[in-house]
Amino acid sequence: MDERKARDVQGILLGLAVVVGALCVACVLMMRYVEPQLQDRSRLDLRHLRKYADSFFDKRGRYPSTEEGFQSLVDVGLLERLPEDPWGRRYHYRLDGDTPVFATYGRDGVPGGEGANSDLFMVGQPRTAPSPSNSHASGSGSEALYCQGPTQARH
Repeated sequence: MDERKARDVQGILLGLAVVVGALCVACVLMMRYVEPQLQDRSRLDLRHLRKYADSFFDKRGRYPSTEEGFQSLVDVGLLERLPEDPWGRRYHYRLDGDTPVFATYGRDGVPGGEGANSDLFMVGQPRTAPSPSNSHASGSGSEALYCQGPTQARH
């Protein structure tokens, strides 16, 4: 009878080892395939956020200040709520002179890092408000620079 209990325990332990091994493989696969998709989503989100800031510029003749940030886009109805990156953290925004800068600090939420922890940011093109004689703003704001790795973005 004791041998039978020992075999049952061995069977349970072997089953647990298989389950733990399968979970480890699933985690590795998730990190390898899901993280790049989250970074791709961040890039797309940053592009959309820049377009919303450009729409704010078109309505107000200026970009939101660093202090106003994304809340101003919510206040004028361009966004329903403050945007979050795929890791559940708020995106960062600052106005550097006349240039809007949008960023996420990656999976770890800390400036700097490599791989999935890399920072992603977009630097919009500065624009000037239209004059009464010129109905179009100079600078289309259509170009942007995506960077990965340590950012200069301040929060």
